[in-house]
Amino acid sequence: MSARSPRLWMLVAFVIGAYFYATGNGVHEVAPFTYNTYCDNASGNLCGGLFFNSYYTGNIGFFVGALLVTVTLLLIERGRPRTAFAGRELAVLGVNAVIYSLTMLAYAGSTSCWSASCTASSPR
Repeated sequence: MSARSPRLWMLVAFVIGAYFYATGNGVHEVAPFTYNTYCDNASGNLCGGLFFNSYYTGNIGFFVGALLVTVTLLLIERGRPRTAFAGRELAVLGVNAVIYSLTMLAYAGSTSCWSASCTASSPR
């Protein structure tokens, strides 16, 4: 890859972002299931690791991936902007924006751990 191929670098960043997004979400979903099934609290190596992977490793990977994907798409749009939207395209954009917003709201709003008072016995 040469420094003169920004499209290739954006593709690489997008693919890495998609990988982190999916893997972070997967780790975040599998770790609390295993934690809730086999652990009463976050003591011990296995249970402490599952708790950590659920809240930190999974979420960090997810949000790093989301950031890379979003920034890559914004840079592509900046390089090749759409100047006008037709009625149908604007409707598709609006529906997509609403669905994406509801997805992020559901993801952020479904947790019971909003402060430092979140205990290890309630990982989700």
